[in-house]
Parts: sequence; C-alpha cells; structure tokens
Amino acid sequence: SVKILQSGFYFITNNIGNGLYKLHIETAGNDKIRFSVIDANGRRIMNSFSNGSGDQTIDITNYSSGIYLLQIQKGQYLFTEKLIKL
Repeated sequence: SVKILQSGFYFITNNIGNGLYKLHIETAGNDKIRFSVIDANGRRIMNSFSNGSGDQTIDITNYSSGIYLLQIQKGQYLFTEKLIKL
C-alpha cells in the first residue's frame, strides 16, 4: 500500500484504486473523529466515528467506479479528501 494523503493528524493509504482504504489517525487523547464518504451525487454512503488514535478501514469496493469525497471532522475542523475508485 502507498501513503497517498497526509494532513496533520491523519494519513490515508490504499491499494491503488481498488476501493479499499485505510485511514490512520494519530491524535492526542480520545478526540472523537467523525468520517464520512460521499458519492458524486452527494449521497453519504458511509458514516463512522473513531475515538482517539488508530486505523479505520474505508471499503467502497461494492460501489461504482468514480470519485468519492472523504470528510474527516475533528471538533470544529472539517477536512475533505478525494478518493478515486477505478
């Protein structure tokens, strides 16, 4: 897998476009992190939470090829990353 995106407290790895991603969160304490995947039509297809550091699997293998948005919310801050599924 390849580290493709990194922003302060998290990074994302994947197996080049197959739709399976790993979100690695590194945060002090037990901050509640919310992450969601949104498809090209604006539908939220995944919604989950993490308490503190660790790995979360994002699996969009059962969805169509295309561009998806991963939104990561930590407190009042919202980060958006693009995921491409071939």
